[in-house]
Amino acid sequence: MRLKAWNYCTGPLMAAAGRFAFITCVYAAAPSAWPVLQILALLPLLPAGAQHKVPNMLAAVGNRYGNAIVGVALMKSLAVWLMPDVARTVRMWRRFLPIYLRYRWTTWRYQEARGYTAQEVEGKWAVRHGVEGAVVYEMLLDLSGMYVKRAQILASKGDFMPEPWVRRLAAMFDSMPPKPWNAVQWALLRDLQASPAGRLRELQGQPMLLEAFLETVEPAPMASASIAQVHGAVLNKGLVAELGWR
Repeated sequence: MRLKAWNYCTGPLMAAAGRFAFITCVYAAAPSAWPVLQILALLPLLPAGAQHKVPNMLAAVGNRYGNAIVGVALMKSLAVWLMPDVARTVRMWRRFLPIYLRYRWTTWRYQEARGYTAQEVEGKWAVRHGVEGAVVYEMLLDLSGMYVKRAQILASKGDFMPEPWVRRLAAMFDSMPPKPWNAVQWALLRDLQASPAGRLRELQGQPMLLEAFLETVEPAPMASASIAQVHGAVLNKGLVAELGWR
């Protein structure tokens, strides 16, 4: 009886854990399928008439894996909020894994033992390097920060990196797109609040607004690099006088 009771308790739990693990693997290995799965998870919320219009196979996926899809989506949101560095690493591997699998497919599929000539194999690899070089560039550009620094290191290793990769990643040396002004404004205000001027404003009970520190600031950057960008600004004259700056 105890064994049967244990099976009744653990059976549904193990099944739910299996579905959660499966959806996690799909999320990691197939990023393009994730938006579709999120839509399918909402199918049980639709009116019965609307559900009948959905193909049976898709409806079955939504009904069977809906809770697991919602769980993975919630875990992703919590990770981004609580552990941003870990979330960014997971995002990197999630986007890099399909690239690795496509390279493995090319290695297995196109070889002289399968009837391809050396020139045909070389041409297939040239296409693969060109496509994946563009994908890697967009991925590292989106991840930003130290990932861009690593991309710059790879771009300087033309002796063993594919030429299309080197050509693509070399653009990160001097043509980085600037961060949006709202993100820069938030970071700037955060650092100013932690500065001696910010602590003085806090002791005086004054509002911690950007205008309290800077009279003017140019939203358009003068220069943009991998981990920083430069904006022109003029310090608040009253703040300069209070701090005794010249």
